[in-house]
Amino acid sequence: MGRLRAVRRIGTVGAVALAAALSALPLGNVPHASAAGTTAPKAFTAAGTTSQYRVYAAGTGDPKGILFYLDGDGQWAFNHPASPYALGGSTGIVANARTRGYITVAVKTPDRKGTPTWWEDGAKNAAYFDALRRKVQGQYPKAEHIWLAGYSGGAEFLTESYLPRYPSAIARGGGAVLLGGGSAPYQRAKSFPQSKAARFAMHWYTGAADTAANSGAGFDALRQAKAGKAWYAKRGFRTTSQYPAGVGHDLSGRFGRVIGAALDRNGR
Repeated sequence: MGRLRAVRRIGTVGAVALAAALSALPLGNVPHASAAGTTAPKAFTAAGTTSQYRVYAAGTGDPKGILFYLDGDGQWAFNHPASPYALGGSTGIVANARTRGYITVAVKTPDRKGTPTWWEDGAKNAAYFDALRRKVQGQYPKAEHIWLAGYSGGAEFLTESYLPRYPSAIARGGGAVLLGGGSAPYQRAKSFPQSKAARFAMHWYTGAADTAANSGAGFDALRQAKAGKAWYAKRGFRTTSQYPAGVGHDLSGRFGRVIGAALDRNGR
């Protein structure tokens, strides 16, 4: 298990490095429709841990829900929020959430070992994220639906560490979108209330070419995603998946559309 975790770290960091080339994009030309990049990060401390998060408004009126987004290893999207790679642009996460009445909360993982990852120190990061989730939800009591989205290391963290430890996260319905991974838990999970699990939609989106053979470091995101889906389906969750042919670990420009479609399919 330790060797698998080490391989995963290198694999996801390598994948984010592929996206790092996007740093050359002319960020000033990103369409203003997303407003991504205009919101300064806020500090938050909980469970002996401090990190940052960004909040993007849902638009006019009361928000329909809250979408929490957790980036992959290295936190490239969080650090470049105006880029159309993930958060920014007219088809990015923020724009897709906003048009559906959702607040977007992008959360940066605590950095304890020089490389920011969600899945390392999973228990501590889970305690931190749960405290932040509850704080933000308390600020928007009329936001009925809560959705969690994660990419690569963020997806692994949600399915492997966070939800198994904090099943209360599914209490208000909503769902989760797992991109480029989303494995089954290693540790013994707390039980999920069946009535709540049946209302919580989980969607896996991982490229059919996102395999160990193509990662350069042995991280098989496709295998992990399929194992995660099977694990949660067995426990009563509403699970769906997409494994598009020819797509690898780089999901540049796909994030917002995949998340928006998941919200639409589930009537949120």
